Amino acid sequence: MFKDRYEFGVFLVNLLKPYDPHLISYNKGLWSWLAAMFFEQLAPADLDGKRTLRRLYVYVFSESRVYYRHLVREPWYLVRIHGSEARYLLAPIRTDDPAPLSRQSYLLDQLAARQFVISSPTLIATARRLYTDPRTGRQRRGAGAKGKGSPRRLALIANQLALTYDIHNMSVDQFMRILPREFR
Repeated sequence: MFKDRYEFGVFLVNLLKPYDPHLISYNKGLWSWLAAMFFEQLAPADLDGKRTLRRLYVYVFSESRVYYRHLVREPWYLVRIHGSEARYLLAPIRTDDPAPLSRQSYLLDQLAARQFVISSPTLIATARRLYTDPRTGRQRRGAGAKGKGSPRRLALIANQLALTYDIHNMSVDQFMRILPREFR
């Protein structure tokens, strides 16, 4: 039993270390099989023995446009690319979450929807600074907002700034200095 998606991701990275990550990254059979293997934690039964199932693509790796929502592949990918910096994206939102592997935060959805953002150490570290509480390491209340200063806006602004700046090679402080006021 994994306490959170970060711990699950670390387990998967270690399990799959012998394999070429580029070959397995989009292997539909592997990710779907692993989801079946860990199904009890991905869709746990309640006290009445009933399960709340989500959309099929979070368990069966198939649709390329929503691959980032797969409950097994995404923790592996984030931990493999970002290591412990990904912890805040994979931690449960509630400390008493009875099914921590079954949910993905809105913050992660917004960042992972754009490969450009989710693969950038600079942008992931910036998002951690902007949207987490430095004392607890957990997402701040309102981190999933949709307006000014939101993760959605960060992704859009980063995409625009990348036309002029090499943001992937910038430090977080350098990148934060070029962000608009809404992020301060």
